[in-house]
Amino acid sequence: RHEQREGRVDRYGQPKDEVRVVTYFGTDNQIDGIVLRVLLRKHKEIRKSLGISVPVPGDTNQLMEAIFEGLILHEQQGFNAQRLPGFDGFFAPKQRELFGDWENAADREKRSRTLFAQEAIHVDEVRRELEAARSAIGSGVDVARFTEDALRLHNTVVS
Repeated sequence: RHEQREGRVDRYGQPKDEVRVVTYFGTDNQIDGIVLRVLLRKHKEIRKSLGISVPVPGDTNQLMEAIFEGLILHEQQGFNAQRLPGFDGFFAPKQRELFGDWENAADREKRSRTLFAQEAIHVDEVRRELEAARSAIGSGVDVARFTEDALRLHNTVVS
C-alpha cells in the first residue's frame, strides 16, 4: 500500500514539482516498528539506488515470516514481549531470504531499464528519419490522391 500511494504522487500530470510524503506509524506498536524498519527502509534504499519503486517480492507467508523474524530480533534487543520457544531457527533466515529476493528483483528491474533505455536515440536522428519518411509518403493530399487512384484502377467506386 505504501508504494501504491507514493506511486500516485509520482504519476504523469502531477501539478506540483515537489510533493511531501509522510509515513505514520505507532511508536508503541512493535509490528509497525518492524514493518517500518524491515520493509519501508529497504524499499527506500532500493528506490534511492534505482530511482524507482520495486514491489516486495514473494508471497504473503514469506513476508509474514520476515516480519516475525524482525519481531524476534527486536525482542532480543530489550523488549519484554513473550518469545515462542523454538521459532528462532525457523524465522532467522526469512528476512535475509526476503531481502535477497527483493535485491534480485531490483537487479532485474535495473537490467531491464538498461536494456530498454532509449539513451542511444538522438532527437536529431529521429527528426531526420521522420522527415525522410514523410517525404517518401508525401502529404495528406498526396496520400488521398494515391488511394483514390488505386481504388479506381481496381474498379472501385469512390465517392
